[in-house]
Amino acid sequence: MSTLGEIPEIRDNIKSASVNAVKALHKIVFEEDAGRQNRGNLRKFPGFNFGVDSDEFKDKVAYVEQNIPLADLIAACNVIKLDYSGEKPTLIRRICMALSNLENLIAENEADDADEDEQSDLEDEVEEEDQQAPVAAPQRFILSFRDVEDSLRTFDGKSSYPVERWIQDFEETALLFGWDDLQKLIFAKKSLRGLAKIYVQSETNISTWGKLKKKLKSEFGKKINSAKLHQILRERSLRKDEDVHEYFLSMRELASRGNVEVEALIQYIIDGINDSLTNKVVLYGASTLHEFKKKLEIYETIRTKTTPPVTKVNRSVMPTGQRSTSAEGNKSSPRKC
Repeated sequence: MSTLGEIPEIRDNIKSASVNAVKALHKIVFEEDAGRQNRGNLRKFPGFNFGVDSDEFKDKVAYVEQNIPLADLIAACNVIKLDYSGEKPTLIRRICMALSNLENLIAENEADDADEDEQSDLEDEVEEEDQQAPVAAPQRFILSFRDVEDSLRTFDGKSSYPVERWIQDFEETALLFGWDDLQKLIFAKKSLRGLAKIYVQSETNISTWGKLKKKLKSEFGKKINSAKLHQILRERSLRKDEDVHEYFLSMRELASRGNVEVEALIQYIIDGINDSLTNKVVLYGASTLHEFKKKLEIYETIRTKTTPPVTKVNRSVMPTGQRSTSAEGNKSSPRKC
């Protein structure tokens, strides 16, 4: 009787796969996480002892459907060298059928190896024919979520970071790394936190990035009332603990939640700076945010130079006579009746 460990490529995959991928496959097979024993248990696994038409097979499919998310199913497919295309129900049935008959799994792997050898021979022939005119093929870099985690901002469903803005930021990152739809779906789900993560876990049939994006927009894309947004901008002012640049970026982010004209945003920013009109006059006249940012830099320089330093009197170094005089001056003179 064959086991997963007797299939060379699957044995190597079990050894080198990530902890999460191995744990996902172990939960599919044994319906539990055995920690450090996961890899050893999988190598010894001889396949399910039930057929695809049995009640046990139906129970296994139901368990996987309820407990294993799509991303983990894809990871498990990679370990046992299965095609991971299709929606979640298709993947579940494909995995369970493969694990019910390891002989078929061995045959599929041998067929894949034969195809790869044939393709390799064909590539060698083509390479020999094209030696006089070589063409450099672009390299494809395989990136894990850990590699790009720092480049992705998480989304928790709170209004402080609108879902439209998160989707825009995420798609810019996806374009930069050249992700396909499946990678977008997996990395986007891994970037969800809090309420957004709970919501997506409660939904079914989210098998593409387009579907996930549509669901998130539908649930969290509540546009802020225009009047309320203008009120927030009007009441926001430069705080003592932030510099002008931080204040500018904060106001611009607030304005991005709705349709606020550039001229109106600039005026709100100027009004929120508590300073004399003489100092702020340099801020007027900009018609774009780029121009206004340059004026803010000039204003910051002027503001730094004109703000008087705050000096504190150190009474410990004052002359003795001056301290006593000061102290006496603070005492109330006795009242004469």
